[in-house]
Amino acid sequence: MSTVDNMHISCNTDKIIQISIIVPIYRVEQYLSSCIKSILKQTYSNFELILIDDGSPDHCGKICDEFARKDSRIKVIHQTNGGVSKARNIGIKIAKGKWICFIDPDDLITPEYLEKFDPDHINDIDLIIQGHLILRKNLYRSECKFTNCIYHIKDILTPDLLFFLVPWSKLYKKELIVKYNINFPENISQYEDMVFYHNFISHANTFRTISSQRYIYRQNSKNSLSSFIPDPMKYVIAMEMSFKYLKNIYEKNNIKNNYLFLDNITNLRRNVIYPFYFKYSKSQYFQLIDYIRKSERYKIIYFHDCNFLNKCFLYCLHYAPKLLLYFIFWIISYIYRQK
Repeated sequence: MSTVDNMHISCNTDKIIQISIIVPIYRVEQYLSSCIKSILKQTYSNFELILIDDGSPDHCGKICDEFARKDSRIKVIHQTNGGVSKARNIGIKIAKGKWICFIDPDDLITPEYLEKFDPDHINDIDLIIQGHLILRKNLYRSECKFTNCIYHIKDILTPDLLFFLVPWSKLYKKELIVKYNINFPENISQYEDMVFYHNFISHANTFRTISSQRYIYRQNSKNSLSSFIPDPMKYVIAMEMSFKYLKNIYEKNNIKNNYLFLDNITNLRRNVIYPFYFKYSKSQYFQLIDYIRKSERYKIIYFHDCNFLNKCFLYCLHYAPKLLLYFIFWIISYIYRQK
């Protein structure tokens, strides 16, 4: 089943709502019930909960249906497995709320999570962000905390906000998503959240951060959506997609800031070293180098003013024979792995 029209949807009510919570679900039977229960315990109740069973082979689909029979705010979609991006995009398509909220199916939220966003009293804000806690081996620790503040797009171009890439712990204005047809890219299976976030903020104007930390990220979940081993080639492709949106932000706002370029130089270093952690063959590595050299991101960074060491790195990456690059960065990665 590939479209919303021919999917099986369990839905018990239609009403005007403020927040649409979208939960993509795949092989999280162990954690799903506790996640849904934490959502239904919210002190703020004007929301719909969209559960997307992405063809999960376990009992996730049945768990979703059981909760839907007990709470009229729940919609359940059963579809053949299409990946997390497709699942979230379908959720966006059928969402009726003013705000979009993503929650991973193995995570938790405290009862005040939605209330802290204060969705009934928000004017002229496109994105609201709050911090989160990490749950690992039954221990909680503070991972990300913001202050109560309102930002213009020019003010968000900092590492803390520009690269807080996870889709959860945020409220996105749905009007903006619909107007600019913002979706999670379905042609990549990793870092799709980075591309979605940078695409969204490239069209946004005003942001709000709050000091609350009511989202609980379960780090030790074996089937977590973010527990995959990153593939270097997929990372490079996603970085190229994201860079176009980031570049548009800088140009649209006439901002001259070296951070975008310096951060991407750092990412380029990772791009040429990471493959050795995943046992790339020479041919795979050569393909990666070819893709980097042809990318818009690389061309712009190469001609950007930077320090001598970065210039040397970029020069070698551009002109050195691929076989020489392979052996140089294999040695560097070997040194790193021995530390």
